[in-house]
Amino acid sequence: MKLKSYFAPTVEAAVEQARREMGPEAVIVESRKAPPEARALGAYEVVCALLAPGEESPAALLGELGRIENPRPGLPDLLSRELAQLRRQIQELRQALWRREPADLSSPLWELLIQADVDAGLARQILERANSALAGAAPAEARAGLAAQLESWLQAAPELGREGARPRVVALVGPPGAGKTTTLVKLGVRFGIQHQQRLHIISTESERVAGAEPLRTYAAILGAGFQILDTSGALAQVLEEHRNRDLILLDTRGFGPADRQEAAELASWLCRQPELDIHLVLPATGRTADLLFAVERFEVFRPSKLIFTRLDEAVSLGPLFSVAALTGKPVSFLGTGQSIPEDLEPASASRIVEAVLGGQARALAAA
Repeated sequence: MKLKSYFAPTVEAAVEQARREMGPEAVIVESRKAPPEARALGAYEVVCALLAPGEESPAALLGELGRIENPRPGLPDLLSRELAQLRRQIQELRQALWRREPADLSSPLWELLIQADVDAGLARQILERANSALAGAAPAEARAGLAAQLESWLQAAPELGREGARPRVVALVGPPGAGKTTTLVKLGVRFGIQHQQRLHIISTESERVAGAEPLRTYAAILGAGFQILDTSGALAQVLEEHRNRDLILLDTRGFGPADRQEAAELASWLCRQPELDIHLVLPATGRTADLLFAVERFEVFRPSKLIFTRLDEAVSLGPLFSVAALTGKPVSFLGTGQSIPEDLEPASASRIVEAVLGGQARALAAA
């Protein structure tokens, strides 16, 4: 198999280079923005593969490898993680090798999605669905039609708490540095002070010295109750003690990839509370693959919604859109900066799509 990268100022130009040199039998493996060290060669990179005569399809080989069974519970944690990562990489590569050039790969709409950092496989699916509706449309109409297609892939649910639950109990989980505590305080101001609801704040940060002190200070400013949980069985008791509250917000420590066991222990007792509404907090600055990896790791908490933060720092919102669309999880809120409570807004599909197609994540913050 022959693999080669083609660099050009546009995706269309790179594809044309590949067509001229490798012919129509080439398989497009990936199209993406060129890495910084290769920007002098062109702004975009298209990777193509060409099979030698009689050579077995690499996609077929990967299909066999992709059948690796789930690791047994008894395997060491490190081996389990490595096998899970290998399966994920195999799946990603298999999808890339199966991804043949769609009829409109060179179209302005395809280039628009790639420039916005929308996942290439997802972009193909979107355009394949939109082809019949957008065929022959003028550029402005095609862009409006594409926006409608993108919105259909998103769900927005800017609410807190499970339907009918009283009090509403909300927990925020996520990786370190995602902005959980700041987001929790913003939610406390929005729903506690502005909506005049009785608020109680709980932290599970009992291990780090003074780890929960900033949140204690915020709770005092908000006039809210505050507690630190240090045992797994304490949550049910605390919830029962504060049944007269309107809203209970639960903050958790950040868990990295090496903290799977600790995360599973916390998840095991959080998920015992049927009224708990769990939101996964993710930074909009992450790459699609990294964010999907985080979603996979935190699935043990069974989050019902996604919150994206640091939109003001993101170059594009393509990864945010891709993760929300590929996971099918509703987006509840968007954090657009550090100011409390101004830099938090309810999510909507139209606002996200507007920022994705505009190519500037800061459009949301400015709005």
